[in-house]
Amino acid sequence: MTKEEVNKILNELMCKIDSGPGSHPNALGQVAKGHIKLKEFQKMAAEMNKSFDTIRIIIKYLMFDLEATRRERDHLRMLLEDKD
Repeated sequence: MTKEEVNKILNELMCKIDSGPGSHPNALGQVAKGHIKLKEFQKMAAEMNKSFDTIRIIIKYLMFDLEATRRERDHLRMLLEDKD
């Protein structure tokens, strides 16, 4: 959901509130549903950001481990070549 879409939804909700309960008896319920959906989206986005942060850290550790393993392999290979 983009910023424009969120602003559009909020504007629609404000218009429904402004129109008053006489013309739209379910307007407040619709506002509440819209607010709940927005909060669910925000919560989901926050959880996704945490997941991405965790994945980034895991990848950094894996890259570090890979480089260390390569250095060890090269060192051992050099030792074996020196023996021969």
